[in-house]
Amino acid sequence: MRLIFNKFMYRLDNFVSRGTFNIIVLIFGVIFLIAAFFATLVFILGVNENSPLFEIIRNLIFTSLKYKSSGKEFFTYEIIDLTMFILGLFLTATLIGAISAGINERLKLLKNSSSFIYEKGHIVILGFSTHVISLLKELLIANESEKKSCIVILGNQPRDKMKAIVNKNIKNFKNTKIIYREGDRSTKNSLYQLNLNQAKSIIINQYSEKNNEVHKTLLAIVNRNNRKKDPFHIVAVVGSKEEADLCKLIGKDEVEIIVSDEFLARLEAQTCRQSGLPIVYEELLNFDGDEIYFKKEKSLIGKRFSEALHLYNSSILIGISRKNKVLLNVQKDFLIGEDDQIIGISSDDSTFVMDNPNPKKIIKDNLVSKKKNRSRAEKFLFLGFNNHTKKVLKLLGKYTNKSSLCEIIIEDNKKNKTVEYNNLTVIYKYVSKINRTFLDKIKFKKYDFVIVQSTYNEEIGYDEDLVDNKTMSIIINLRDIKRLNKYSFKIISELFDTNNHDLIQNSQIDDFILSEKFISSAIAQISENKKLSLVFSEIFKPEGAEIYMKSVEDYVSINKNVDFHEVSFSACQKNEIAIGYRLEEFKTISSNIHNDKEMSYGIVINPYKSKYIQFQKKDLIIVFSEN
Repeated sequence: MRLIFNKFMYRLDNFVSRGTFNIIVLIFGVIFLIAAFFATLVFILGVNENSPLFEIIRNLIFTSLKYKSSGKEFFTYEIIDLTMFILGLFLTATLIGAISAGINERLKLLKNSSSFIYEKGHIVILGFSTHVISLLKELLIANESEKKSCIVILGNQPRDKMKAIVNKNIKNFKNTKIIYREGDRSTKNSLYQLNLNQAKSIIINQYSEKNNEVHKTLLAIVNRNNRKKDPFHIVAVVGSKEEADLCKLIGKDEVEIIVSDEFLARLEAQTCRQSGLPIVYEELLNFDGDEIYFKKEKSLIGKRFSEALHLYNSSILIGISRKNKVLLNVQKDFLIGEDDQIIGISSDDSTFVMDNPNPKKIIKDNLVSKKKNRSRAEKFLFLGFNNHTKKVLKLLGKYTNKSSLCEIIIEDNKKNKTVEYNNLTVIYKYVSKINRTFLDKIKFKKYDFVIVQSTYNEEIGYDEDLVDNKTMSIIINLRDIKRLNKYSFKIISELFDTNNHDLIQNSQIDDFILSEKFISSAIAQISENKKLSLVFSEIFKPEGAEIYMKSVEDYVSINKNVDFHEVSFSACQKNEIAIGYRLEEFKTISSNIHNDKEMSYGIVINPYKSKYIQFQKKDLIIVFSEN
């Protein structure tokens, strides 16, 4: 009985929380039910002068809204009539209150209650911050193929406020229902209402101002007395390696960790050297387009990886999953084992099939066997410094060619200094202010890349919006200087707020904005498939296979009709995996269709291998490679 009452209160809570219109409907429903009850009583007692039941109900409803003596000779009827009037006074007053003020005190209490959530297979987001918006956008795309899905958000703000912020930024929720609850994510009482035991996944969202309490939330989840026996699927975002290690001790195999600073540092170190690479990562990390899938394919057991690679036309194999390990860009002679899963890029899990059972004969004359040595020293300029800049520099030292140089301009009064990071020499220069007057004095012609770091200082404090405003000001001035002087340097910058990212992003592939929406995309992907955490970790570490954009002349002949089977075969002979290409002539076009695939700024990921292309000199092939 208690369970039935709780479920009724939960459904009632959801109905009322949708707004004033539902409240008004509810009030009229209550008036009708009470009138029907008393009308039935009158009808049974026979004090209605043989009036039809419906007419009695109608009269009582009118009575509830405006009392008038019935004038009946039956005293019992008069008493019921008067009782109905008194009830009508209360209900009418409530109705007026709902219309004029939006909600009365009692219904407001109901609307903000913490009733238990009777959902199954829902996604729970613990913690409300600006990062929730980009996270929700990704999850909505992931769930759009489902007829009915649910996301539950627990935040330390009032439910109405959280709902208003989300509704302001997201207009179409598709097939997904969003439920809001107010509470402390690190307390068991607040977590109880979320029905974690039946959730599909749990996301511990990043708070802007406090990252170091994620371990408390994990303790509250895994150490509950009434927790399920099966492992949870938890994804957590933390701010430091120390916090990540602590969370892993607590959650063990139940939690996948993303260290936000390390993730962004690795992403920035890889993307700031290669024009267009951020678009490749954006394509692989989000749900809008081609994604990474795992699959066990019995017919491939015992085959070499190179053989399996050419059995797919609309998908691309990138590696093997073996015993909870991910192996990317495996050697061409690697044998696929009985318990192995193949890892591939495809537009959907339904398209991840062997759709090229009879591979075509490769035209060897179209292939290029030797690569040209194009390695040269690179020159970077960093404007600003933050808590992960040093990590970016250390990683750059491993990626860059010998004798590469980086100058860092920092707003401070310290003395200049020089530091060596493997192949990279870093010169720290301190100035009073980075503004247009200062920027006009810089000789940008000597730099290949200019990287703008989101920087906190005493003037703007730790306000993310103010930090972004300063960063955007530098970006706008850099673009103007680049245009006026016809410079060719690439601009890579970072912003905190996704809205600011969308506001300032332009049509230049060489001018790219990194933001924490990349983290949100990764979180959403891992919440759907925890094995993707291993893939992303493998991609972003300096050792092993990474994504590179290399000259098409290293793989196939230019100005000839070739298909991607030939590109893929040529890359495979060099122990690389070709996953796409970039066409120079389309690099300023944000979106168009090429060979039946969506192209973004000239970049196509997972092209149909049977489609022919005529590459030009400046075009690039996107590959998984060791270097």
